Amino acid sequence: MIGFVCGIKGTGKTKRMVDMANAIVQDALGKVVFIDATKERMFDLKHAIRLVEADEYMLENHEAFFGFIAGLIAGDFDIHTIFIDRFLKIVDAPVDTLIPLLKRLEELADSHNVRLIISISGPLEEMPAYIKEKVQ
Repeated sequence: MIGFVCGIKGTGKTKRMVDMANAIVQDALGKVVFIDATKERMFDLKHAIRLVEADEYMLENHEAFFGFIAGLIAGDFDIHTIFIDRFLKIVDAPVDTLIPLLKRLEELADSHNVRLIISISGPLEEMPAYIKEKVQ
């Protein structure tokens, strides 16, 4: 399953993602991972949530990002949910070019029973249909 949190900068996407992660960590039947470009949210997340700073891993293209997520899932079969904040900053690409990557990530998540929740910065009305229909 894949879901999106969308909105323009300053609308509270990150806070919403942090709140969602903190809310599910106690009831999740597995581990919760929060990927962000930086470690800014370290003290906002409950200690049971693994914070991963994406910038440390030099993810230079879509294939590298896909491999990174696949590696996280392969390395820990107990992952329940992966939150990816600041997705466009991490992958450094316009949203309309990312639909093939997002569909591959959805297939990967579905085949391993992992939820992906991704924040995308931008007006909801400008998002591609694929994203609009999966907004949380």
